[in-house]
Amino acid sequence: MVSWQHGDEDTIIINVDGSALNNPGKAGYGGLMRKYDGSFLRGFFGSVGISSILHAEIQALLTGIKLCWEAGYRKLMCFSDSLHVVQLVMKDISRFHHCANLLELIQNFLAKDWFISIQHILREGNSCADILAKLGVKSSDHLVTFDEPLPCLSHALLGDALGVSFSRT
Repeated sequence: MVSWQHGDEDTIIINVDGSALNNPGKAGYGGLMRKYDGSFLRGFFGSVGISSILHAEIQALLTGIKLCWEAGYRKLMCFSDSLHVVQLVMKDISRFHHCANLLELIQNFLAKDWFISIQHILREGNSCADILAKLGVKSSDHLVTFDEPLPCLSHALLGDALGVSFSRT
């Protein structure tokens, strides 16, 4: 059984995801920040144009971390359903990797003076970010942010806040 993961009262939870129609293909990303109890703080989505799913997943993580830093959040638990991205961020990257620049930007944020953990979550526990990543694929904007939850998130946000669990498919 899989459900949304939360931290303690002073931790901001961020879920991120990427989406692509093909690989490569039209790709986008999305994510959201919440308090430990599931209360919505901020969301975002955007397009990366024609690209790979890996690029979209990395862009989601970078954007989410950057927005949290700019908002002054200093204790984060960040969840991505891309185990590959989580592993890439946690090791030294070859400067020849096609996403080396983005990965280096993420690692620069990780080195700042704050607590941030990057963790893998199964996709069933990342449904809100998945919804936003799919909006990113449809978008022509590089970044859209919002401070009130979009109507398309209402059921998923409620399920997460209530601790609804899903069977792993």
